[in-house]
Amino acid sequence: MKKGIFLTITLIFLALSGCLPTQPNNNPPPTPDKTTILKNLFATNHNLDPNQVKISYSEESTHHVRGSVTLGDAFTGNSGLFLATDIHGDWEIVFEGNGVFTCQEIEPYNFPTEMTEDCYDPSTTPNAPATPEPTTSNDNDTIAIIKTLFTQEPGFENVTVDDITIDIMRTTDQHIKGMVEIAPGGPGNAGGFMASNYLGSWALVWHGNGVYTCDQLAPYNFPPEMQEGCYQE
Repeated sequence: MKKGIFLTITLIFLALSGCLPTQPNNNPPPTPDKTTILKNLFATNHNLDPNQVKISYSEESTHHVRGSVTLGDAFTGNSGLFLATDIHGDWEIVFEGNGVFTCQEIEPYNFPTEMTEDCYDPSTTPNAPATPEPTTSNDNDTIAIIKTLFTQEPGFENVTVDDITIDIMRTTDQHIKGMVEIAPGGPGNAGGFMASNYLGSWALVWHGNGVYTCDQLAPYNFPPEMQEGCYQE
């Protein structure tokens, strides 16, 4: 009887002290979700903590996503759209930036057409979306206006309209989003641009390869699909 009481007391003591053997946990660790994986990829690429990365999705399929990414306070103003896929196994970021990505760079990843309809093809732009024509007399008139506006930009003093190539990728009656290329040696060489005549006459609202803010676009009433990737301050 005394031995039984002693054994019971000993077992209770061992349990309370954590000395009893425990069963091994054979369950595999949980698989990180898609958002966690993408945040970690952005954090690694930009030397950030994952908590400094914010992601939202505008379009998703089983193996592809398109969305917006905003990096933390240490990178204020660094925001843009992104494309990612796990079609080749692991999730990877195919494109990160603002506005313009080439059809060639995304072709190997088999993105759904609706995610990449605004990709840029220098020769044919086959995936450019069908949109209304600008309200100027014709496309050539509008392009001529945009080219002239570029020649008036700071740093473009030695650029002529003949040095400039414009490709319109999205339009409304009062808005244009497209690609501009300057003849080799010109400032910036190539980049995206946004223009509007919402306030009366055509104006360049933004151009380049960097970040444009949502506040920068707000006075011109750009439609949401053209604003995608803007940075909210």
